[in-house]
Amino acid sequence: MNHHKGVTVPEGKKTDRAVKEISDRYEWLLNYIPGMVFVLVRHSDGTYMFSYVSDSSFKLFDLDPQALTRDWTLFFRLIHPDDQTRFLESARISAQTIQPCKEKLRFIVNGEARWYDYLSRPQRQPNGDTFWDGIVLEGTDPEGTEAVLHEKEEMFPGTSKQDAVGIGHVGLDGSWLHVNQRLCDMLGYSREELMNLTLQDVTHADGLTTDIDHVRKMLKGEIQTYAIEKRCVHKKGTPVWTNLTVSLAGHRKGDASHFLLLVEDISARKNSEKIQKNHLYLLTNLERINRVVSSAINLEQMMRDVLEAVLSIFDCDRAFLLFPCDPDSSFWRVPMERTVPGYPGAEALNRDFPMQPWVVEILRVLLETDGVAVFGPQEGEPLPPEGWDQFHIQSAMAMAVYPKGDKPWMFGMHQCAFPRIWSEDEKTLFREIGRRISDSLTTLQAFRKLQKSEDRFRTLVENLPGCVYRSELKNPWRLEYVSESVLELTGYSPSQFTETNEINFGDLILDEDLQEVGRLVEEGVSNRSHYESEYRIRHASGDVRWVFEKGRASYDEGDNPRWLDGVIVDITERKNIENRLRNSEARLKEAQKMAKLGHWKLDVKTGDCEWSDETYRIFRLDPETFKPQIDSIMALSPWPGDHERDQEIIKRVTENREQGSFEQRFLRPDGSIGYYVSIFRGVFDDHDNLVRIMGTIQDVTEQKRTNEALKKSEATLRSIFESSPMLMGIVELTADDKIVHIYDNPATARFFNVESQGAGEIAADELGAPSEAISEWLVHYRQSQNEGKPVRFEYIHPAPDGPLWLSATVSTIGPGRNGRTRFSYVAEDITERKQGEVKLQEYAETQEVLLREVNHRVKNNLAVIISMLHKEEDLAKLKGQTAPLSLLHDLEGRIRGLLTVHSMFSASNWQPLFLSQLCRQIIKGNIDSNTAAIKLSVSASDVLVDSNQAHHLSMVINELTTNTLKYAIRKGNRSRIDVDIKDDAGKVFLTFRDNGPGYPENIIKGNYAGASIGFELVTGIVKKSLRGTISFKNENGAVIEIGFDTIGK
Repeated sequence: MNHHKGVTVPEGKKTDRAVKEISDRYEWLLNYIPGMVFVLVRHSDGTYMFSYVSDSSFKLFDLDPQALTRDWTLFFRLIHPDDQTRFLESARISAQTIQPCKEKLRFIVNGEARWYDYLSRPQRQPNGDTFWDGIVLEGTDPEGTEAVLHEKEEMFPGTSKQDAVGIGHVGLDGSWLHVNQRLCDMLGYSREELMNLTLQDVTHADGLTTDIDHVRKMLKGEIQTYAIEKRCVHKKGTPVWTNLTVSLAGHRKGDASHFLLLVEDISARKNSEKIQKNHLYLLTNLERINRVVSSAINLEQMMRDVLEAVLSIFDCDRAFLLFPCDPDSSFWRVPMERTVPGYPGAEALNRDFPMQPWVVEILRVLLETDGVAVFGPQEGEPLPPEGWDQFHIQSAMAMAVYPKGDKPWMFGMHQCAFPRIWSEDEKTLFREIGRRISDSLTTLQAFRKLQKSEDRFRTLVENLPGCVYRSELKNPWRLEYVSESVLELTGYSPSQFTETNEINFGDLILDEDLQEVGRLVEEGVSNRSHYESEYRIRHASGDVRWVFEKGRASYDEGDNPRWLDGVIVDITERKNIENRLRNSEARLKEAQKMAKLGHWKLDVKTGDCEWSDETYRIFRLDPETFKPQIDSIMALSPWPGDHERDQEIIKRVTENREQGSFEQRFLRPDGSIGYYVSIFRGVFDDHDNLVRIMGTIQDVTEQKRTNEALKKSEATLRSIFESSPMLMGIVELTADDKIVHIYDNPATARFFNVESQGAGEIAADELGAPSEAISEWLVHYRQSQNEGKPVRFEYIHPAPDGPLWLSATVSTIGPGRNGRTRFSYVAEDITERKQGEVKLQEYAETQEVLLREVNHRVKNNLAVIISMLHKEEDLAKLKGQTAPLSLLHDLEGRIRGLLTVHSMFSASNWQPLFLSQLCRQIIKGNIDSNTAAIKLSVSASDVLVDSNQAHHLSMVINELTTNTLKYAIRKGNRSRIDVDIKDDAGKVFLTFRDNGPGYPENIIKGNYAGASIGFELVTGIVKKSLRGTISFKNENGAVIEIGFDTIGK
């Protein structure tokens, strides 16, 4: 098997035999061609090499073919030095123009110069290389015949009768003056017959023009002799190929009296060359097809590449494969095709075609023909006109190919641009390619079947919710093979089980299950039967999964058990479903109990009845003391009229095979009346006889009481609706956006100053609603409909006594009459409230002005206090009093923090502040007043704090920063302060840390004795003012963690 990109290509014996058959025919042709066959490659860099040389190189040049493929210069160095440049230039032009390369070259062989014919045809490859398929044949010296002519002339006429070539004297008018017997035999005439003819009479019409041109030049003295290959005409009319050498009887211009002719019969050589050419044509193109086939790594693409090569070799317009080549088929299609631009074929339409009469006619001809059939106006079978109408076919060549195990196919090609006559060589080549395609189709079909089989197996394995495995019986937990699905099942890859042996499957089985699994496997092997078990394994993730395993032993040639083959399926979901089912049954029982829903079953023949536990509970009876039967059940409902009604319902329902229901009163043991509803149906046997009745029973006592209470509540709501001062009612929207009032309460009628209509239909504009008000309501009705929820809005309603403010709520109820949508509305006159809000707004604006003034004065006062503290510091320094300095500095920092908070709130118009900005401002203010270099980092956060929290936090952050500036700065150490802020479910956590020496142990334990007042101040503010938590610890420096609630919590 060959593997390429996941595609398996079968190489069966049948395909091998087909390939060998083609190869044998190819070798046979090589052996019968009298010349050296080769494939010469010119690379894009200008270098040459032989990729193939036939064994004839031994005969022609005494050179080993293998040596030539290794070093092409062995061939090139044999070319005469005077011809080497001409050969290379001819090869270059051939590669550039993709035209045949034909040269007569001299080769130095065994020290002697010999003439050879070099013939080749180029092909350009996609990578820029050029391939020549060609042949080297022994040739003749183009100038040697002139010497022979003079020699014969000197011997004429004495030796003309014995000459091996034809000799003749021809007058200037073309009449024969003398001929020898060889010439007569060559042309099939007697001497007398030939003498009565002229040279023109025995010259083929194609050669007359050439002869006349050469004669004219000889008579003008431009040439003295000439030699050409030309066709003469035999007496029977058949062509005779000759090598003709002509010279004048004299050598001086104008002194010539007749021509001397030397005629050599070269028909045999010409026929041989034609055979060689035909063989070369067939060989070269078959080699091209073989290269396509042998280089293919994808069968589908190989078939298309072969068609592409056919298109090029035959220079046709379309090459294709049609399936099926069966006139009785209902359809035909072209699965593979190659075309030239301008002539798209059937494959481009990408569909099956119904079988048409003109196609049937062609297919029948092909099946009746042994080999190739041609169609066209000039040869072969007539082409149906429908072929031209549909696909522009003017000529066609096709054959039926018979892949083994499949219906016949049609291999064909079309000429669309013009009618064409196919040569015999083309037919032969086409037939050979058809045979190769038949072999390839056999392989392709076998490959497709194999691929489908592999796909089915792969799909089966991949779709299993588990894996397929094989293990040795002597070590059942060591897997020799396991499918890819084991990764999903266990969390471990197949290679971890089979290659690296990192995982032993037995190690995954839970200990409490392992022994039982092993026992079941041994039992199955000893009984020569399947084994199966359900057990638990531990997944790589740590999860426990349930699996089902089924397998059996496989036996070796000695019938000894050697392998265990099986499937392991994940049944965790099934186990979970079983557990859920058990839980569901328990919940069902509980739900029946909560819903007061039981079930019952009555045996019609015996009158016995089965009740569920909940049915007993509904009737409040004890299953141990009450036996449900017809009589005892009817006694629970002492109302004969109810019994007659229920029996009639049951009779009607069972006769009509329907599901029925009834509602029944019953007496409880305590004398109270209960109600139940039963839904039931009859069960019938195979003879259509009623055998039992099954039903459910639900206690609706509470529902009956609820319905009564609901009626009372409905009356109460109606009273409220009628008496409410608020506008209430129901409207519907028409398709043209008109508001139609269906029901309005009296308050609505009073608002519009109309009589109360109650239920009815009246348009909003008929009520007197202004158009601008109707537009406002219409917008919100549509909004409620689109959003599916109530919509509340306020608007100014124009009224005769002045505009009114209304607050309204509208809600979609559902479909109304005639496809309209129904809404409810509630509206309230809020004019007085709105007037009060205006007054409150004016008051608020006055308060804002006063607040700004107070804020301005507070900032000024704080600034004055700070200035006074600076004065006190200066005075203490003048007096040499250092003790108060620290206290004054701390006090100044606290006041500065308050001033910072005040300034930030003033700038934000007393809106909440970002905590991160507050921390950065306060800490930076303290750092800027200190000469030490400290790096500050505050995490980004969107946590907001209000005025109260901000003032308290400013005191805390100021104290912590002051403590760091006093105790954490160490010489030679880059000091830093880091603040991290997080919001977790309504709780703010602020972490303040520095990289100093940390806190003393008593501070961490909460003992502030001997510490500065700052610790007690910080702790008190956090716990009492912020109602939060605080903790101190050392972690590469001092760390303080503070937690408090977010705004509004």
